[in-house]
Amino acid sequence: KLLAEKSTATAQLLSLFQYNAPNYNIDKDEYTAKKYKSEKEKIAVVHVTGSIMSPMAKKVTDTLRKIKKDDNIKAVVLRVDSSGGSVIASEAIYQECKDMQKPVVCSFSNMAASGGYYLAAHSDRIFALPTTITGSIGVFGVKFDATGLARDYGVSVEHIGTGEFSASNSMFHPMTPKVEAAFKRKMNEIYDGFKGIVASGRSLSLKEVEARAQGRVWTGREALDQSLVDELGGLDKAISYAKVHYTKTGDAELEYWPKPPSIATFISKLMGSDGGTASEVDVMQQLWSQWSGVMYPPPTASEEDLDNIVRFIASGSIASPALFGVLSKYSRSPEPLLTIDGNEALKVALMSVE
Repeated sequence: KLLAEKSTATAQLLSLFQYNAPNYNIDKDEYTAKKYKSEKEKIAVVHVTGSIMSPMAKKVTDTLRKIKKDDNIKAVVLRVDSSGGSVIASEAIYQECKDMQKPVVCSFSNMAASGGYYLAAHSDRIFALPTTITGSIGVFGVKFDATGLARDYGVSVEHIGTGEFSASNSMFHPMTPKVEAAFKRKMNEIYDGFKGIVASGRSLSLKEVEARAQGRVWTGREALDQSLVDELGGLDKAISYAKVHYTKTGDAELEYWPKPPSIATFISKLMGSDGGTASEVDVMQQLWSQWSGVMYPPPTASEEDLDNIVRFIASGSIASPALFGVLSKYSRSPEPLLTIDGNEALKVALMSVE
């Protein structure tokens, strides 16, 4: 069949044996079934599970872009089970959902709070379990200030900056009143933006959103009363809703995304059979980030620095000036976090080494 489609001569030769277009040597009923299957309407189910940070956001946004190109996919069911994460990562998923040009139905699992609610606020329909923990419309900012600890151990760090606040994100820059005021101002701007997204997505006034926000958490049943979700129900109910309202037949196939490569394929590609030249250490780092969504250890860290970090921690020398020097090279700028509480914000900030 493939040859016949590319060559007129081949098509003519096959026709002598009664093999004609469009199915050629394939049984007509089999061809019809396969053709129908390839054109059958589909519903894509995309899972957003765990802390919402940059590696996970990239996976989800890449997935949504692929789904957008498939005309057979008529709607997306976003399954959220997350207590939140980074503002930037949540915003990336939110914008991709908003630009999908396909209906997006959201199904909340055990938890869809803060960043987990942020990315779902503009969904066409939101389903939650009666016991789902959701809401938490608020923002946290985490800034590590190690200046006192460094001073106690005689460590001095100098910054050469281009402005008054250019080094304020460093953990070796103190939290001065001016830095604190700027930090709070930024948090308030993000909080106002979050409320605006909820207001427009849920057809509520800013005053109504404020009454439901301020970091408050709600059960799914309470969220329904507060107009933060549309219906109570699980994933099956969300899928049924998408089939009934967004497909012609009401009998669409389900596709679960993202579709991860097999471990064998992934390692083979890294180790060189597909042009890769990764070392064993590179392979382990890539595998960790591929399946955990967290980049660790820092991919830019030198082998010497990694050895020093391990040695200092193993020996208990956590106050070593040399260790401060290593950490200062890889300390990341803090970013605003949409998490359910302060403990979760601290946990996410500590684990997110990118």
